[in-house]
Amino acid sequence: MKISKREFKLIFAYKTTRYIFIFWIIFNIIMLVSFIGSIIALYSYELNHTKLELLTAARQSSSLVSKSIRSNKYILFAIKKELENKPLSKATSVFKEFYNKDVEYFAIAKQNGTVIASYPAGFKLPLDSKIYPNHIVDVAKECLHANSYCIVPTYFYKGYLTHFDTLPLGNKTFLIKASAPVLQSIKDQIFLPYKSLDLGIIRNDGLMQANIPPESIGKIQTGILSKILKNTKEQYGSYIGYSSAYRTDKIGAFSRIDGSNLTFFVSIKKSEFLDKFLASVFPIIAIAFLGAFASLVTILWILDKTIDLEETKRKYEKGIEYLAYNDILTHIPNRTFFEHRFNQMIAGLNRNQRKLCLMLLDLDGFKKINDTLGHDSGDAALKTVAKVFKSNIRAHDTVARIGGDEFAILTDSFEDQKDLEMIAKRIIKSINSLIFTNNMDLNIGVSIGIAYTTHPQTKEAIFKAADNALYNSKEKGKNTYTIVRI
Repeated sequence: MKISKREFKLIFAYKTTRYIFIFWIIFNIIMLVSFIGSIIALYSYELNHTKLELLTAARQSSSLVSKSIRSNKYILFAIKKELENKPLSKATSVFKEFYNKDVEYFAIAKQNGTVIASYPAGFKLPLDSKIYPNHIVDVAKECLHANSYCIVPTYFYKGYLTHFDTLPLGNKTFLIKASAPVLQSIKDQIFLPYKSLDLGIIRNDGLMQANIPPESIGKIQTGILSKILKNTKEQYGSYIGYSSAYRTDKIGAFSRIDGSNLTFFVSIKKSEFLDKFLASVFPIIAIAFLGAFASLVTILWILDKTIDLEETKRKYEKGIEYLAYNDILTHIPNRTFFEHRFNQMIAGLNRNQRKLCLMLLDLDGFKKINDTLGHDSGDAALKTVAKVFKSNIRAHDTVARIGGDEFAILTDSFEDQKDLEMIAKRIIKSINSLIFTNNMDLNIGVSIGIAYTTHPQTKEAIFKAADNALYNSKEKGKNTYTIVRI
């Protein structure tokens, strides 16, 4: 349904269509605000729900890592106890007793990094900066000088991910347990429908200790998570912000690992969350747009029909108004309009001391045409006469049919009596030039009675003077005019 520019303008031309359109606009604004509010509320709910899922996963995973650390500590302290009062040459046999599939290496190393014993054989510490990242080398050296249990971040060793825990033995030697990170087994227990799911362990100084996928292991995190860990003492929480390690905005959650300077985190790309959210609400948005389109089509149809009704109503009202103030035969003003206009001019005359002239015109010989040629010819004669009268006065003057063959002219566009005489003569000449039939007896003339004034007068006085003047014209022999000033 289309509405033209004209019809669009007509919307505001009618009260009914204006109210319908304004109501529709207000209704749609309310619906739009409600829809946007609903989408925002749904977004907030989905975001909070995702944060809660991530936080739950982070806290559960943190608990598992904490148990793993306690287990590693227990094993290292147990091995240390077994090695008490035994020569280091017996270390390999002790290692074999504690070795299982979760352990990659047990070893004893000096503070300078020399490995004294290991099981299986061949273990080397990540102290060569040409092979390992500088931060891994630095942390390994820190742990070889530490006075207590220490953890070295995850790194690649012989093609596998590994990390190791150290425990001082004395005499500048350290007991080492190297094992695969527990992250993979933890990830297998996290069921979140996001491809960009990351999880890992970060030190409170921002060093990425271990994570899956492993690309960011060893990087220093300076993003939102690092700021939270450094500036707050929150044990757990969620966050949204930029991650320098992943170089993208993340939605994530963290939980500090008890008994360590480590924190477990789980995160996803914010862009993936937004994509999934938009995909989930797309049907709702599509339905909303279809509803808006249907609403638009409906309101256009309603407005189109209403405009048609209003146009018909206006035409009908104009027709009624036209019939009320115009003669249906000659299409010039009727007696009602004449009276209305006469009253206006009388009021102006009395208020502004203006001049006013009333001409009463009566057709001579019209009855013969009507009786001889018929009413159709009589009607045609009246139409022609009306046109003649209109053509002989100015545009702002008024000519009206006030009776069967009686007409009246109201004018104030004259300077003196000579102007009125000129108008009367011009009208008589024009009427006399009309030929309705070859029979001279059937042609018509016009008698005119003219009354004018330049002073305040009543309508009755002016009309009576013009009527008397018309009577005098008839007495003179018709087809002439009489002028009186009152």
